[in-house]
Amino acid sequence: MNQEQNDQQPQRTLRVCGECRALTPVNLPRCASCGALSIHAIIEQQQAQEEQRFTRILARRPVSITWAILIFNLAIYLLMVKVAGGGYVNNFIHMNDIGTLIAFGAKTNQLLQDREWFRFVTPIFIHGGLLHLASNSYAIWMIGPLVEKLYGGARFFFIYLIAGIGGVFGSYAGGLSRSPNIPGVGASGAIFGLFGLLLIFSYRYRRDLSPGLRQSIKSGIVPVIVINLVIGFSIPSIDNAAHIGGLVSGMVLCLIVPYLAPHQRYDSPRGMLMFALALSLVIGSFTLAWQRRTPYLQQRVSVVREYITSLEAADVAITAVFRDQTRGIEEPHVILAQRYEAKLRTAEESLTQHPGPDPVAEAMRLKMLAALRQLIELLAKPDARLPDTQLQTGQPTDDGWESISNAVIEVRQQKVDWVNREGARYGFRIATPTAEKGN
Repeated sequence: MNQEQNDQQPQRTLRVCGECRALTPVNLPRCASCGALSIHAIIEQQQAQEEQRFTRILARRPVSITWAILIFNLAIYLLMVKVAGGGYVNNFIHMNDIGTLIAFGAKTNQLLQDREWFRFVTPIFIHGGLLHLASNSYAIWMIGPLVEKLYGGARFFFIYLIAGIGGVFGSYAGGLSRSPNIPGVGASGAIFGLFGLLLIFSYRYRRDLSPGLRQSIKSGIVPVIVINLVIGFSIPSIDNAAHIGGLVSGMVLCLIVPYLAPHQRYDSPRGMLMFALALSLVIGSFTLAWQRRTPYLQQRVSVVREYITSLEAADVAITAVFRDQTRGIEEPHVILAQRYEAKLRTAEESLTQHPGPDPVAEAMRLKMLAALRQLIELLAKPDARLPDTQLQTGQPTDDGWESISNAVIEVRQQKVDWVNREGARYGFRIATPTAEKGN
């Protein structure tokens, strides 16, 4: 009976103290007799001290590159708002002017195929709207400091840039089945690259991290990645291919770029070389974008609006000359010339100063400008008389009047066709009246 009870009692595991050689329970960190620490307790204590030292070193490391990226993104955005022209408040909130975005370096598949390869870099620092800028800035501020402290500012900037380029590659690949002229901008590819890097980092360097930090990285990063990818697949306007490209790039970079261990110099030669390479790539890319900005700046909404206004002003000025005659107004030629000279000259100056945003639009401008100048020359002739015909009839006239009226009519039709075809690209469309509902 007693033997059976003894067999049922759990046996206590004991260890031999390294100092006094006395037996003491293994689950106690100190010897029950002399109070000396066990070997396991000493190892755990040393690990805790090393983790504390690692945490203190990380806390002291600066995050200047994260700040620099945020400031640079904001500066580029404000510069785009100013350059776009038109309504400042509308530009500040929306910043959806395609001409301005492309002039500053936005990516389109067509431009990349045209070998404007600097657009693999510049879109990383460009944003299309205040909400876009604010959300990406928040994400950068939440994750950037941790990565910068782990890798150092120089390596962090290199990682951020290369992951962003990977995001642009992903966007390009994902856009092969869509229109090649859709612009793409934003830092989301680089941000997902940082997410991917931390995900692999928490496993690759798990022995260097405290269990709490390692677990916080895993529990914080995985849900964010999954949620954002699901949102990206659900909303067509989100370029999820860029997110995936950046995510994969960040994972690969974690396997290639070593992190900055506590005992390593913060400004190591390898890190400074990476920083110099990344900075040169950014400066060179934006320099090329600046050099090629002119044709894209002519496609800004504000510029196209001025172009259309000047085209319509010339039409109105020419039509006014013909309208007076069709109304039966008979006045001396010198009075007619004086009446219309200022208006025609103003229209000519405006049309001269506002070129068309594309070859078709430019051809319309040149045709209208030629008709305008031809009319000015006719009015300058002392013996010139306006034909007693309407502009819309198309009846034969003499002395070049018919060619002027035909040119105006052709440009009117071409303008309607052009806006229907290209208007959405510049933010315009032909308004079509809707049928009124009966009571």
